[in-house]
Amino acid sequence: MKRILIIIFFLIVTSSVFAQKDSSFYNLSVSSIPDNYDVYIDSVLIGKTPLVNHKLKASTYTLKIFNWSSLKEWESESKIILLDLKSDTSFTVTFRNDYFINTIPSNASVIKNDSVYGFTPLRLFSKEKLTGNFLLRKEGYFDKTINIDSYGFGNSIVETLTPNGVTKNNVWKNKNTNFNTKRNFPLIAVLGAAVAGGTFGAFHFKSKGNDAYDRYLETQNPADYDESKSNDTYSILFLVATEVTLGVLVYFLFGD
Repeated sequence: MKRILIIIFFLIVTSSVFAQKDSSFYNLSVSSIPDNYDVYIDSVLIGKTPLVNHKLKASTYTLKIFNWSSLKEWESESKIILLDLKSDTSFTVTFRNDYFINTIPSNASVIKNDSVYGFTPLRLFSKEKLTGNFLLRKEGYFDKTINIDSYGFGNSIVETLTPNGVTKNNVWKNKNTNFNTKRNFPLIAVLGAAVAGGTFGAFHFKSKGNDAYDRYLETQNPADYDESKSNDTYSILFLVATEVTLGVLVYFLFGD
């Protein structure tokens, strides 16, 4: 009987030793650059960074730092860490700065300091935090300036652009409305032909005059000299007439 009691006692002590676990609680602190990331422990959300002194029982956990807000439009960066918690633990994870810029309507240029970053919808990753004003520009709409400092990290920036009433089609249709009087296109055509003819005549007689003068230099023939002077005179007359005609053409083409 005594031997049986000793065996039972030994079994009880042994089982209690092997069944004993570390039931201690430790502090977990998680920070991120930038902050405001979600912190999950075994798929359970426990808070956002910076997470300070969150108490957990000693154990092994899967820790995930993630930003759900940016996943509304695009896949986000995340960090997954296998954590064996045996003491107070703190660490910092670093992410790129994440910005999402969109406009209604889309396909607007995103501009800063005369540099085009891209076209909406646009997702930007930057090692450094972006600051200052960005310009949103789209043809047919007024420019819009946004200050990216006023938007939190990971939040979507969606701006509605206002039409300015000017499009390519409108500009083309309204070109003639710049004139108070109707254009006389037959007269304009005649004047244009006269300018072209006058230019040709001035060049033609000037060329003939140069040829006659070259012959005069070789032969000293007075007839060649006279021909040279006559052709130069005709060339000047054609040139003056062309300039006058060109002035009249410009008046009828662009004047009111």
